[in-house]
Amino acid sequence: MAPSNPRNVLVLGDQLSLDNPLLHTGQPESVRVFMVESLSESKVVWVHKARAAVFLSAMRHFAQALRDQGYTVVYSDLAQTGEHSLTERFMQLLQAHNVSLADMLEPGEWRLEQDFLATFRTHGLRLRLHADPHFICSKAEFAQWAAGYKQLRMEFFYREWRKRTGVLMDQGQPAGGQWNYDSDNRSAFPKAGPGLIPEPAWFEPDAITRQVFL
Repeated sequence: MAPSNPRNVLVLGDQLSLDNPLLHTGQPESVRVFMVESLSESKVVWVHKARAAVFLSAMRHFAQALRDQGYTVVYSDLAQTGEHSLTERFMQLLQAHNVSLADMLEPGEWRLEQDFLATFRTHGLRLRLHADPHFICSKAEFAQWAAGYKQLRMEFFYREWRKRTGVLMDQGQPAGGQWNYDSDNRSAFPKAGPGLIPEPAWFEPDAITRQVFL
């Protein structure tokens, strides 16, 4: 049975983590999770069908994991979403459940964040965005770091956050003695080719994954 006054949380397909802080604001029974599969999102950048299938499988496995822990999950699969955009379908579900306020971790893509904000404004609903802890730094931390540079380069950011986090560092110096090995990565295969390549890993699809193909 759904809670009478739940906290409504939107979870995107690239936010599939049980460590999501929005899931731990109370007992699982007090949180209602909305998830949407979207064909239109898979067309923003064309992807291989196998990747799309694994992505959807991961979403459905995560939804089941939430249900197993006692969360109420409102889920829209591809057939239910149809030709609607991701944000449109979320809005339909929220309106169907009389939701006026929802919480969500910040989307990892600026385009999608702006789409959510515009859709919620249009329909008069409130959306509270929260910093996503799965990123190595917040937007505020990045803005503070970027303010010190006239030209932004990934290399500068990469080195700074290795120093801050200690990742791949050894007593204040880069592990192995170098910050990167890009020059090695650009080396070509010999004329004879790369040699024997290991067989790709294979995992037997379970029932949920097989259902994606139906």
